[in-house]
Amino acid sequence: MLIGHPPFDADTPLAILMKHLNDPLPLPSESGRTIPAPFERVVLKALAKQPDDRYQTAEAMMLAISRNRYQSSERKQRRCIRRSHHLSGS
Repeated sequence: MLIGHPPFDADTPLAILMKHLNDPLPLPSESGRTIPAPFERVVLKALAKQPDDRYQTAEAMMLAISRNRYQSSERKQRRCIRRSHHLSGS
């Protein structure tokens, strides 16, 4: 449970099932939790309603997670470098 609660709520189990089948998945980032956009894209693709829209292998999903983690780390490093240059007056 990425966001701390199930994605759908309804009065009956059948109504919840129908929401799973018919309603778009709520965006995890709209839950009030901080979720990096690249990771949200991975989650949404993994949970796509149509099987052909999902990752076709666990390896493909692992590659997407690794690539996004690397890119996120790289962005953080660039921000830190820019911030330190700005603070030092360089």
